Amino acid sequence: MNDGGAPVEETVEGTPVRTGLEVLLARGPGDLAGKRIGLLSHAAAVDGALNPAARRLLRAPGFTLTTLFAPEHGLAGAAQA
Repeated sequence: MNDGGAPVEETVEGTPVRTGLEVLLARGPGDLAGKRIGLLSHAAAVDGALNPAARRLLRAPGFTLTTLFAPEHGLAGAAQA
């Protein structure tokens, strides 16, 4: 996984495709500034450079990620049911 590396950009009719996470981070926290954020996620939730969504939000300025909600087997899918 990259740590902040350039995303892999696919295009649709010449327009770069970005994940919702990438759009959120590019726009900044806006109304989320100063609020505690919970993220419902799983291991496949990544940005275009394959960085995990939780890691990106934890490191992004202006966002305060306080809680992770994950599937029964854990965020990485390694826990026993």
